[in-house]
Amino acid sequence: MNVFISWSGSRSQLVAAALHGWLPLLFQAINPWLSSADIEPGSRWIPKLVEMLDKADTAILVLTRDNLNAPWILFEAGFLARSVRTGKIVPYLFDVQPDNLPGPLSLFQVVTADEDGTRRLVKSLAENSPSNVRSESNLNEVFGLTWPSLQKRLIEIVRFPDDTTESHEDSSDSGSVKNGNNEVLNNVPNENQRLFKSLEGEYMHYTVDDEPRGNGTTTIEYPGADMILTNGHGRDGAWEGKIRMNDIVPEHGSGIYQYVGKKDCGVHEIQVNREDGSIYVKGTNTSHGKNYTFSYIWKRIK
Repeated sequence: MNVFISWSGSRSQLVAAALHGWLPLLFQAINPWLSSADIEPGSRWIPKLVEMLDKADTAILVLTRDNLNAPWILFEAGFLARSVRTGKIVPYLFDVQPDNLPGPLSLFQVVTADEDGTRRLVKSLAENSPSNVRSESNLNEVFGLTWPSLQKRLIEIVRFPDDTTESHEDSSDSGSVKNGNNEVLNNVPNENQRLFKSLEGEYMHYTVDDEPRGNGTTTIEYPGADMILTNGHGRDGAWEGKIRMNDIVPEHGSGIYQYVGKKDCGVHEIQVNREDGSIYVKGTNTSHGKNYTFSYIWKRIK
């Protein structure tokens, strides 16, 4: 499922980036597309933007009080209204009320950027792509495990000051922005991504008392942005995971993992020790019919 995430302005971009990193934690076969993350610097971004608008199965419009009349939001909404065939266009309201929407945007069914509204957004995405649908109970469980990380990020964005709306047309390299606040924001991901890339490798599992924890190992891959992928095995079997790293505190991340061949999954948080490269892991396992928590340490072996 191709999900186009539309944004305009600093806070809208931050919310869009948060959704871009969070949605793959819930769905196995989703392709969220965000211009500021998925177009290479220096590329001819207008043709790529139009291509992805045309390919979108569904779309999320991230609306704030700063961008309700932004030309690019209105352009993309109009284009999507013609091109989206089977899915829906969902305005995601951040710090703005439905009554404030101008005429064209008020025609869509909106959701708000809170727990209830985000749950409705997830349900809509699941309904529009049957291949992505977990069982309803499993989807609700995964939402409950991952929502706190998105909520924390949204709360951080609320504190970010309003600004004059920036849009795609403000830059020739799609997503680079020119005011002082955003120069800082755009430089931070580069440093963070170097840290995330350095985490790639194979790790042995140890207890918090520094004893080997069975024969468990984990391999970390970094595909880009703020996501790392984990593949491992332990006494409960093999598993695959996705962890979204925090762009404010890049040493910290959280996400879900799922055992191969099992429907249930768990959530784990990680904390990177920059001094020795080890990773502290705190998890909640749901694969045995009831939740239990555990802690251990990953130490690099390759």
